[in-house]
Amino acid sequence: MYDIFCQEELLLLANKNHTVNDRAFAGSHSFSRLLPTKISKFECEIELAADLDFAIQKQEFSLAYQPIYNSLHEIIWCEVLVRWQRKKDGELVPPEIFIPLAETNNKIHDIWVWSFETALAQLQEWRTDSYQLPKLSFNFSPSQTDFSRNTQFSYAEQIKNWCKSYNFSSRDFLIELTETPLLKDYAAAIDLFDDLKSIGVRLCLDDFGAGFSSLSMLRFLPVSTIKIDRSFLVGLPDSVSNRAIVKATIALASELGINVVAECVENEQQFRFLNNLGCDYFQGYFFTKQIASNVLEKLFIKN
Repeated sequence: MYDIFCQEELLLLANKNHTVNDRAFAGSHSFSRLLPTKISKFECEIELAADLDFAIQKQEFSLAYQPIYNSLHEIIWCEVLVRWQRKKDGELVPPEIFIPLAETNNKIHDIWVWSFETALAQLQEWRTDSYQLPKLSFNFSPSQTDFSRNTQFSYAEQIKNWCKSYNFSSRDFLIELTETPLLKDYAAAIDLFDDLKSIGVRLCLDDFGAGFSSLSMLRFLPVSTIKIDRSFLVGLPDSVSNRAIVKATIALASELGINVVAECVENEQQFRFLNNLGCDYFQGYFFTKQIASNVLEKLFIKN
């Protein structure tokens, strides 16, 4: 996904720093659409990687949240999302670019630690203000499994220590394992997620069904929840093939005692169809888009 996306977009972002007069702006915080590129993709990667090294120090990252709802339109938990806006040019760097770049340059662990601690601080602030506290889920890259194996870093121990410091329960958090086809060391993954399960952290498989490894993950990992890949939601309820796949996925999960989240629910027709099939939870623009913490607070009051 990184290579396909970056051939155009990564060059466009970096070239904003090298040209002025040949721009056609798509928006104040969107990528510039430029005339033929002036520098190579490799140079773009080098520049972004250098910026990424100091993004945390420069406080360029922020958090967004996307709620997950039940059939009664109640917020069950919120997915925590990291956003990167470079201060030098105000550009928002899409996660499709900077997350793979962070994985390649061994920065994903640092970003993950920052996001978890920042979210905990936000939860503490909400608790002080007597807001209803949501459970939170954090995306987890397969490369973090490699990091844990190579460094002997214990994510379970770290989360347990954070929860003790902030006085939260580890049962209030979920880990969303992304890009499961890239997971190579199953033994290390089993140990890591079993440790997390032992302290109450639940495991959610993101983009379920998108890769050949999805079904095997249900056998080896302590999965409590799956998110049906968005590609299977396209065209519902009219698409015959996607309708059959989604129906079978929900039935399989039910037999295994696993909860199901439908991502990218865009309209009421999709919601009603999925709800009638027994889908447990829903996420998408039909309910709420990705929002900042101050917007999320208003949803707490509403609930």
